[in-house]
Amino acid sequence: MEIRVEPPHDNEVRKQLIFNTRFHDVDQLIQAVPPGIIDYQMLGQIAAQIQQSIHVSPVLEDYVLQLWNAVRYPHESGIVLDDINMSSLIIGGSVLGVWPC
Repeated sequence: MEIRVEPPHDNEVRKQLIFNTRFHDVDQLIQAVPPGIIDYQMLGQIAAQIQQSIHVSPVLEDYVLQLWNAVRYPHESGIVLDDINMSSLIIGGSVLGVWPC
């Protein structure tokens, strides 16, 4: 079973979901550290410090957001393909909040 939650339409909220480090996967980052390198009790703190130090320029944020919108809503983004009904294409891109139960 899946519960579908529509992704936000507000571009500022989407930027937060893409670039705000609190939405990143800390567990995956911790698993990438070879055993014996860092005291395992400090991994969470180290991961948070690393993620907080990564910054993305506003230009790159806007570019990623434009890509997201173009893939998710091609017909609304002005993408036109000859002899293709753009509104009938399979929607791609990120779908936020779809979690199996």
